[in-house]
Amino acid sequence: MERQVRIRGLAEVAAPEDSDAYFAVRPRGSQIGATVSKQSQPVTSREQMQAEYDAATAELEGQDVPRPDHWGGFRVRVFEIEFWQGQQNRFHDRWVFRRADGSHEAADLDDSSAWEVVRLYP
Repeated sequence: MERQVRIRGLAEVAAPEDSDAYFAVRPRGSQIGATVSKQSQPVTSREQMQAEYDAATAELEGQDVPRPDHWGGFRVRVFEIEFWQGQQNRFHDRWVFRRADGSHEAADLDDSSAWEVVRLYP
């Protein structure tokens, strides 16, 4: 598809209540997966992962899945977004949404007056 989006902004850890709210609306299977995952750690086999998942599914039957302590989110306060569309001739299309005042302060994405759109050469 030759498409990319690049976002620049200030990342901050989401408040625990925001992480709780987001975790609560995720599909149950995703919640259980997050509970048993030892993210990015080595695992001996797919069967081991599946056994741990199945055990957690049985253990949590009929209960809400609690958000694991290690699970949380980040909020990005955006000050620039670039959309890139590749072309076979490498004369790509690039559009950047930047703060209209030139600052690196975050702005609401739905406030059109805070943003300017700039087309860039590839």
